[in-house]
Amino acid sequence: MGDSKLIKMKKIVFESFLILSVSVLFVFSCQKENIKNSKSNTHEVFQEKQSINSVEIECNGNCSGSSGTCSIMGQLGGGSGHNYVTCSCSGCTMKVTSTKNGVTTVTNLIEAQFEVYYLDLFQTYMADNYPGQTYTLLKYNFTTDSEEYVEMYSFDLGNGQIETVVLVGDANGLIDKVKVYDCTGSCGCREVYDLNTNKASCSCNDCQMKVTTVKK
Repeated sequence: MGDSKLIKMKKIVFESFLILSVSVLFVFSCQKENIKNSKSNTHEVFQEKQSINSVEIECNGNCSGSSGTCSIMGQLGGGSGHNYVTCSCSGCTMKVTSTKNGVTTVTNLIEAQFEVYYLDLFQTYMADNYPGQTYTLLKYNFTTDSEEYVEMYSFDLGNGQIETVVLVGDANGLIDKVKVYDCTGSCGCREVYDLNTNKASCSCNDCQMKVTTVKK
């Protein structure tokens, strides 16, 4: 009789262990599936951004509770390698004008950030070519095709003096160099980059173009 009870007890313990094992396996499978879905969603967002042909970023509004100026602010990613632009203060609204497959969409976002590629190179260029000069970043433009990323940074040096700089890099990541184009002159010239010919020019005759090559 004692042996019968012992066998029955062992059977109950074994069945309980089997049920627990199946439950743990089921939970692990669900967690694994959730992780897979999360990665898939991230990939879809990345692919959607890659298919955008052009983006223009501006920040509009007034800073809440301060006398600061609403503008674009850059945030370097440090070790992560991801750089972003955001609006400079609470109360600013980020206006994102994007063109995808010939369709233009305007979106207004609060407390948003947008990943940019060459912010660190732009800031280094400004430090080297405008040493000690304070500036306000007014607008960020991004254009791409299958071969190149083109970024334009528009900034105010003060007293209404608006300047622009264009940085062009390899979209496929095969070349570790970026070219910086800077047109200056009395005609209010701007840099113009043609993705069809992969060539840069200035917008008017009274301009001088400075071309600098930097490493990513």
